[in-house]
Amino acid sequence: MSDQLALLPEYLTAHLELTLFALAAGILLNIAAAVIQSIDSIAITILVPFDHNGVFHLVQVAALVTLTAGLLRGMARQRGDRAP
Repeated sequence: MSDQLALLPEYLTAHLELTLFALAAGILLNIAAAVIQSIDSIAITILVPFDHNGVFHLVQVAALVTLTAGLLRGMARQRGDRAP
């Protein structure tokens, strides 16, 4: 039993690290998007001009993709499937 408990931190690090990183990154991107939206002077041009609301939505899309990837990976691990 103690041998199994000793291996637990290694297991968690190996199997949950990417999932937790993706979830944390998605949350941080959401926070960054909110900060960007609150700053009126931010604007970029990527083929078309984006004001602070447009930049907010671009960052928000990246955040949602990242969160979704982390959630899908975590749910696959919980079911015992191979994570994507």
